[in-house]
Amino acid sequence: MTSVPPLPCLVASYNSKEQGPVAFIAASWLAALSHWPDEASVLVDDRWTRPASVSGRRLVTRDDLGSLIAATDLADPLGVRKAFVLMMAWGSGVTNTRSYRYTALALAAPNCADVLAKTARLCREGRLDQAYREFSLPGIGRSFFTKWFAFAGRADGRRWQPLILDDRVFRTLNQSLRISTVELANTRRRDRRYCAYVEALHRWSDSLFESGIQCSAERLEWILFSHNGADIPCSPKRPGPNPDVPPSAPGS
Repeated sequence: MTSVPPLPCLVASYNSKEQGPVAFIAASWLAALSHWPDEASVLVDDRWTRPASVSGRRLVTRDDLGSLIAATDLADPLGVRKAFVLMMAWGSGVTNTRSYRYTALALAAPNCADVLAKTARLCREGRLDQAYREFSLPGIGRSFFTKWFAFAGRADGRRWQPLILDDRVFRTLNQSLRISTVELANTRRRDRRYCAYVEALHRWSDSLFESGIQCSAERLEWILFSHNGADIPCSPKRPGPNPDVPPSAPGS
């Protein structure tokens, strides 16, 4: 599948929109991670986050997170764990309070830094399927560990990069575009479905470029996330495939 007919319409509907900073409640995170003050310190580090206009909240952008991870040595366990904490805050915002508990559970795992560093290396080596299979930290599901892949698994100069696959993205694929990752991968194996999704978004980005629409795979991922399964107004409805996730699936 090299192109998706409704995709240009969906992309065009986001022409005037950009991904903004994410707010998080610093005190709540610091309290939840009180046993790991060194790791939690990244949340109030002015190099990577900044105060929001609402008292008690701080802001972090995608670029902030990318810059921190680019400066992180995977051989430094504390640095890796700090990057993971900031990634969890960026991915959670102010609404997903379950992430406080899940982040604490993951940090408590004896192999936390090892899992994070190993899966980042695997992604940088292009072995996304193996990284998917080997990521195992308590409380951290696909919606968040693919965020780790997308940031920590980047390789400079590579034509493609890992992407985030969470439930909001799934809803847009299934409900808005009527596409199933099972069909993309021709298998129900979740590691292969993730790889097929990453390949598809880069392929669709190339196809859009060839038709005169500039939309990187990373921006396309964000559009799918933002749309969250809504109808595409200028696209006719079509019968959909078996969904990857039910409409009410949680985002963790």
